[in-house]
Amino acid sequence: MYLLLQYDFLFDLVELRDNFLEGQIPATISNLANTDRLVLSNNLLRGNIPVEMGDMTNLAYLDLSANSLTGNIPDVLGNITQLEYLRLDSNKLTGDVPRM
Repeated sequence: MYLLLQYDFLFDLVELRDNFLEGQIPATISNLANTDRLVLSNNLLRGNIPVEMGDMTNLAYLDLSANSLTGNIPDVLGNITQLEYLRLDSNKLTGDVPRM
């Protein structure tokens, strides 16, 4: 996953659910700036949701459910004004979902 995220790709859809991905979501995920649908559900991801995800302003669909993510839900997710679908359940996240 790290190699993929070193560059600014022009993917509309990134769907990597059910792939046993491990580790933290890298801050470089924001290099997928043109992506409008990101699905990383049902993996083994842990750690915080990177605040850099707030820069992914084209996202309309974000699914990070069924991982082991921890920490506060970043307020910067409220910067994603196109976001219509947000799924964060089945994690260990705290705090309120920011206003969109």
